Amino acid sequence: DLDNKACEAQVLDRFEFSELWKNVFGSSTAPSLAAGHINAYCCVQFMVRRERILLRPLGFYERNLRYFGTTAASYHRLFPVGRVVLGSDVYGRTPGQLAMYIWHVMFGEPLRLPRRQRDPRLPLFMKVLNVEVEAIDEDEDAAGMDFDQLA
Repeated sequence: DLDNKACEAQVLDRFEFSELWKNVFGSSTAPSLAAGHINAYCCVQFMVRRERILLRPLGFYERNLRYFGTTAASYHRLFPVGRVVLGSDVYGRTPGQLAMYIWHVMFGEPLRLPRRQRDPRLPLFMKVLNVEVEAIDEDEDAAGMDFDQLA
């Protein structure tokens, strides 16, 4: 439901998302999820051309590999000592999960993307609905359609 999504975005904006953005991009500011400055495809499904990967220097990837994968730095920066870490944080708010909102920017895409199934640049196999219910809810044209028509 859209109210839950807005609430989640506001919570992420308070600390975790902006901290992740600043660490990954070396920035002093971050776009706002709650304000709709940035969006992404659900569930971190993407493919990248070699040319896009080469847009950033090797050092960018080395630094981020250390941040995400070879040290506990990202987890400790996002969930500092003294903060209660809930089970939902461990399973759903890990740095890699939060990175779902930024992969496309890392590889040169704009902050805001169209829904995957509406992006004319993508091949057909990438447009298959991922049962993103909010996409169906926000699309007035989908009113009255059954799921067989969307496949």
